[in-house]
Amino acid sequence: MKTIADLYIQLWIIPITKGELLRILRPEELHTLIGLSAYIDKSGRCNPSLRTLKTILGLNDIGSVSRRIKKLESIQYEGEPVLKVERSREPNEKGILVYAKNKYVLNQAIVTIFAKNANSSSKRIRQMEEL
Repeated sequence: MKTIADLYIQLWIIPITKGELLRILRPEELHTLIGLSAYIDKSGRCNPSLRTLKTILGLNDIGSVSRRIKKLESIQYEGEPVLKVERSREPNEKGILVYAKNKYVLNQAIVTIFAKNANSSSKRIRQMEEL
């Protein structure tokens, strides 16, 4: 079974070199995208809390995280949002619907995860040597 220590974040080269990703994302948006990517699964989904994101991004308030996420939602890469947010509501103890924890889907043309194994590691080394 793979553990979190066996997983790596993969930022694809094409969006950077040919897709102008660094031109369309400001540094704080890329910072937030990388922070979110630390929690993604193989389908690009994650659901860290705003409080967790605030902490790992080194921000002072949750409002700053929310603004960054909203901005990432509005940015398109190849016709798809860089980040999709699935918002839901759940009843609280009084039965009133309140916002529940957001679920995020990162654009997998930009960032994915992979697990280290002997075959993929040696293949990546060969690919780097060819560059």
